[in-house]
Amino acid sequence: MAVSGVLGLTGGLRTKNRGRTFVLAAAITAILAVVVFPVAMQSFISDTFISVNSLFYSGMYAEGYTASAYLSLGFWLALVSAIIAFLAYLGYPKTAKAIAPAKSV
Repeated sequence: MAVSGVLGLTGGLRTKNRGRTFVLAAAITAILAVVVFPVAMQSFISDTFISVNSLFYSGMYAEGYTASAYLSLGFWLALVSAIIAFLAYLGYPKTAKAIAPAKSV
């Protein structure tokens, strides 16, 4: 997510087509974070809690211990940032527009 944020800020500061590319790269890395987070969490849950095989789980798992797993705030923030990055990419101008000189009276 940090890489995505830096790419997004860099893309926002650039005014030519390279800025649009940076914003697209930010959106792609944000989507990767959204995909990697639940996959890694599922892998961790499966390894740590042997009888728990679901990402969304709440209940007993061994000798009276309880466990609950759900997508945390970090996942939802990554999802929102990915959506915002793609909207920024779609709204980014394809070419830099020249500013017209002021007309003298």
